[in-house]
Amino acid sequence: MKSDSHLLPPAFPGAGRISTYRSGSTWNQVSVFIFSVAYGYVLSKLPNSSFHDFNNYLVVAEFAPVSLLKIINEGFLPFLSNEPIWLLINTLLALVFEPEDIVRLIIFLSAFVVAHVTLRSNPKNWIWLLLILLYYPIVKNFLVHLRQGAAIAIFLLGWFSVSRNSRIFLITLSSFIHSSFFFIIFLTALCKLFKKFRLGADITIPIFIAAGGIIGTTLMFLASLLGARQAEEYASIDATSSGLGFIFWSLICVLFLSQGRNFVRRYLFEISFLLFYLGAYFFTTVTARVFDSALLLVLLAGLALNGWRRMVYQSSMLIFMVLMWIMRVGQPTFGFSEF
Repeated sequence: MKSDSHLLPPAFPGAGRISTYRSGSTWNQVSVFIFSVAYGYVLSKLPNSSFHDFNNYLVVAEFAPVSLLKIINEGFLPFLSNEPIWLLINTLLALVFEPEDIVRLIIFLSAFVVAHVTLRSNPKNWIWLLLILLYYPIVKNFLVHLRQGAAIAIFLLGWFSVSRNSRIFLITLSSFIHSSFFFIIFLTALCKLFKKFRLGADITIPIFIAAGGIIGTTLMFLASLLGARQAEEYASIDATSSGLGFIFWSLICVLFLSQGRNFVRRYLFEISFLLFYLGAYFFTTVTARVFDSALLLVLLAGLALNGWRRMVYQSSMLIFMVLMWIMRVGQPTFGFSEF
C-alpha cells in the first residue's frame, strides 16, 4: 500500500491523520465555508427552553463572573478541574451579549468550526463527512452538551494545526473547557510513549482496555478528590446500557486492528479511545461522554480503511447512524428536549 506520510503535519501523536487542510480549489473552499456557516446557523437557531440544560446554560452565561470568582477562591485544584476557560468565555461574552445570545453564539461558533475543520480534512470523502456531521451524538454536542461542543471545536483546531506550539496550546486549553479532554491528553501521552518504545499490540491493547475499566470504576472518586462539580452529576447517571453501542464499536475496533500494523501505528490514538471506551462500557456510561470528545476523529479514521474493511465500515456506520435517529423518532425533538 502506498505510503501517505506526506499528508501528515509535523510530528504529534495522532494529529492530522487524514490530511493537512488540503482543501482543493477555491470553489471547494468557498463551498465548505458556506456549508459550515449554514450548519452552525441552523443549529444555533434550534435550541429553546425545552432542550436539555438550555436554561442551565443561560444561568451560566448570566452568572459566569460570580462562578469564576468562586472557583478561584476554592483553591488551585478545584479551579483547574472546574473548567475555568468555559467560565471565562462566558464572562467575556457577557460584556457584550445577553445570556441567550451568548448561548446561541457559542453553539454557532462551535458547530461552524467543527464543520469547517471536518470538511477540509478529507475533501474527496465529502459525502461521508456530511453524514458524520449529521450523526446524532455529533449534533447533540452542539444542542445539549454545549461545553463539550465548544471544547471539541478548540481541540480540533489544535489537532489539525500545522504549528506544534498551537497544537499543544489548543489541545491543553480544551481540557479547561470540558474536563473529558484531560483523559484525551492522558491517552495521547500513552500513545506517544508506546510509539517511542515500539510496543506491540499484545501489550498496548490490554493496557488501553484496563485503563478504561480502572477509570470507569474510579471516575466518581477522582472527580470528588479533585473537587470537580461533575462528581454529583456522575453519581446520578445510570450505568445501564443496551449493549448496541458495544457491539457496533467492537466491530469497528476489529476492523481497525485487522487493517495491519501500519494502520494501527498511524491511528493508535483513535484505536486507544475505542479500547478505552469498550473497557469501561459496562462499568459506567460517563465514559461515553469522554468517548464523544474523540468520536469525530474515530469516524474520520475509518475512512482510511481500504478494501472490504472500508465497505463494512461505511455500511455499518450508515446503518448505525440511521438507527440512532430512528430510535428517537417518538421522543420530543428527537430526544433533545427534557419533556
